Amino acid sequence: MLSKLIPLALLVLLFFILFFPRRIPALLRRLGRSTGDLARMGGELVTGEEVEGSPLARHEARAGEMVALKVLGEHPLARDEGLARLVEEIGARLAARARRREIPYRFAALESDEPNAFAVPGGAIFITRSLIDLCGRDPQLLAGILGHEVMHVDRRHAVQNLAAKFAVRTGVRLLSFGRGALLSRLAGGMQDLMTQGYRQDQELEADLLGSRLAASAGFDPRGLAGAIERLVAVRPEARGPVAEALQYVRSHPPAALRLERLRRAWG
Repeated sequence: MLSKLIPLALLVLLFFILFFPRRIPALLRRLGRSTGDLARMGGELVTGEEVEGSPLARHEARAGEMVALKVLGEHPLARDEGLARLVEEIGARLAARARRREIPYRFAALESDEPNAFAVPGGAIFITRSLIDLCGRDPQLLAGILGHEVMHVDRRHAVQNLAAKFAVRTGVRLLSFGRGALLSRLAGGMQDLMTQGYRQDQELEADLLGSRLAASAGFDPRGLAGAIERLVAVRPEARGPVAEALQYVRSHPPAALRLERLRRAWG
């Protein structure tokens, strides 16, 4: 990507030399920051290693905050303070064992009748009161679900999908965006990817690594399998929140496949 950006940068520089010579110093500073950040972000995506002061984490966190605020505008925080503390305490233990240190993980319970849990790129992890209740408020099951969501962020699944979605020419156009426009574009892409869901291989990876994360934080690694079993045991003819639970299960890879892999790993 960088090799294609350099000729473009030179053309832009030539244009400014001819028509706007007084703006060259500011242009050079901006191009330097942009190409430097793009090169470092590309390196992080290729190696999977997060560098100190990570530009990838910085942009992801800022754009993710915009998405998280929109989520909170549509779904208020759970009114049950005990429930909120339970989610925060479980989440804190999981976050302490996560790999990415440049991401500010935070956890919240939402007041919603729809059983759901999802991760916003940038570290916000949400789970609804309805899903918590369907799991019997069992910390082991909840740790399995939350660990799964943490691993979507820790493994950069949304960021990888977003990078694959944007063509090189889109990446080139990002050089000309102001900070607000860049964050808006990233946030919009994140929302689209959250709606579309993750690839099956990413979901299965989040299952295994999320269970391993839960185990490292002192929880039963079989908690996620227990949560899946409880959700698929819901009666097919059910209506309302129970029927929504079935939809939540169907939005992931087949439950039988997930359970088979988790049992192979943890017994």
